[in-house]
Amino acid sequence: ESKLRGEKALLNFRDLFPVTIVRPPFVYGPKDKAVFKMVQTVARNFMPVLYGAGSDGHKYYSAIHAKDLCRGIVQAAVASLQKVPSGEIFYLAGDGMHTYHDLMTTIAERLNCDPLRISVPNFAIQAAAAGLTAVGFVARKTFPLNMDKLKELMPDYWICSNQKAKTMLGFAPEFDFSSGIANAITWYKKQRWL
Repeated sequence: ESKLRGEKALLNFRDLFPVTIVRPPFVYGPKDKAVFKMVQTVARNFMPVLYGAGSDGHKYYSAIHAKDLCRGIVQAAVASLQKVPSGEIFYLAGDGMHTYHDLMTTIAERLNCDPLRISVPNFAIQAAAAGLTAVGFVARKTFPLNMDKLKELMPDYWICSNQKAKTMLGFAPEFDFSSGIANAITWYKKQRWL
């Protein structure tokens, strides 16, 4: 919500100076602590399985490696006004979309492990998020699962297209999810996070 308000405020000035907005989806890579929690969970041989509400039971995501995101941000920042008029909005994402199952399975493959898969019903996630949010409020601490993070976990679709960025910026992601998460895991291991 705050990011959207920031975008709206910034767009009010697009005629005074060049404004370009980038919107990334699920970001992962070295130093990222949020996705690290997912990797760490799988590394401990536990894979929570979430299901979508649709007929196929999947949740769908777009994702981008942090390095690709940084490259795309620079491309957006230095693009000429002739090429990219002020006020343009770009989604910077890797190619394709991924199911939650694909993401978690790829993490397990790159860790070379076969974790125990545990189905987690939506009501359990909601209850845990509410409980951890309350504890966090009292303890003045933010937990990886909270009511705000719940808003990201519950929808079945967090997808976007990078086509506009490819066409107007020449954006070309270097990493697919498999190579990107392998890069992140290598960094986590070097830093002894895993």
